[in-house]
Amino acid sequence: MQKGLVNYKGAKGGEMKTCDLKIQDPANDKKAVGYRMDMKTGKIEGPIPVEISVSGDAESFKLSDVVYPVSGIDYAAIQKNIDTLKPKMDEKYSVYQVSGIRMDSNLSTGKPQILVHIDGKLKANDVSKNILLTLSPDGKKY
Repeated sequence: MQKGLVNYKGAKGGEMKTCDLKIQDPANDKKAVGYRMDMKTGKIEGPIPVEISVSGDAESFKLSDVVYPVSGIDYAAIQKNIDTLKPKMDEKYSVYQVSGIRMDSNLSTGKPQILVHIDGKLKANDVSKNILLTLSPDGKKY
């Protein structure tokens, strides 16, 4: 069996299955809108209104407190962290792949975080196991 990023869970290695983006609405900074790429046609759908729900004190919630500019993301540092996992993954997993990368706010700190989801099957017993790598936008591990 091959190691590394391979055909797993129906996607070819490196194939994007979904692409969604949610941003602060440029026309109203209290609202968010989303965009979605149709993976078959490549066309972008949107803007699509995004319903915002808040746990805790919803009255004092400000969207501007939880948005983060994508220009502040260090993509190379995030990739370096993913690459650093490869030797450990090769040792324990027969197959694995990055199944998703998303950015959100840490609920306890309110700080932005990058969540890298990795799905794989363990060599020891062929059981599926998921890993979540949590990074700051500058690529440092939390």
